[in-house]
Amino acid sequence: MKKIYLLAFVAITSIAVISCQKDENPDDNNGGDVYSSITVPQTNTALVVKHSGTACPPCGGWGWTAWDEIRTTNTANARFVTAYDDNFVAKLFINQVSEDWANGLAINSWPTFCANYKIQTAKTQSGGIDVNQTKTNIQTTVNTHSAGPVVANAAFKATAEGDLMKVNIKTKFFNAADGDYYMAVYVVEDGVMGTQSGHPSYPTAVAHEFVLRDTYSPSGSLNPSYGTLLSSGAVAAGTEFKTEYTYRIEPTWNKDKIHTYVVLWKKNGTKYEFVNVSK
Repeated sequence: MKKIYLLAFVAITSIAVISCQKDENPDDNNGGDVYSSITVPQTNTALVVKHSGTACPPCGGWGWTAWDEIRTTNTANARFVTAYDDNFVAKLFINQVSEDWANGLAINSWPTFCANYKIQTAKTQSGGIDVNQTKTNIQTTVNTHSAGPVVANAAFKATAEGDLMKVNIKTKFFNAADGDYYMAVYVVEDGVMGTQSGHPSYPTAVAHEFVLRDTYSPSGSLNPSYGTLLSSGAVAAGTEFKTEYTYRIEPTWNKDKIHTYVVLWKKNGTKYEFVNVSK
């Protein structure tokens, strides 16, 4: 097996857009009662991602322990995702969003830890992984983001209707902005049971935390990995958008452990930059 290194990154698949309305007047409640009851907080939350593989011994060894510590340390100001892209130590939970994220960051070793769609890995002088410095890098990124100016944020209400999840989202720009902003809705399932090479439980299944899932439209089509266009060009401070998404809940997912993440991205050329994630 190749020598495996640690790295880093974030979202999880998007969803089918039913409606998207730009509201120039934040006091206008034409979006309906569901939107009038949603308040968007003027806060920044970081997105912390572990790129992993279930056939990767380091991912289940020191990488598993480090992931537990990273989540515990940053729980107040971050949301977390374990992403399983199609790599040479992959086996379970592989999905297209994780693959697109890994390709976007040119990830080529596992586990890789990221924060706000940037690799936070630190290496020793001998080329190994400096786990403590990596954890410090992530915490610094999380804290800096939390204390920084809030460009935009989103809040939502999600309602399960049979095998569909309806998500009503209000997005607010707290500062004037310019460019192409995208919004993605990701499905994360916590505590998914599966084997993990390198974990003390192996080959007995263990609970995998905050697993990123592909999301599908009601018709079964795959949603784009970075969402859909929310705003293009100049947008004034105070502008709100009211959007409704619907995604299909797959039969293998545990409804009681599903979390919805709304992530805002800014597209520059062909690259995406992380803006914020709903808390």
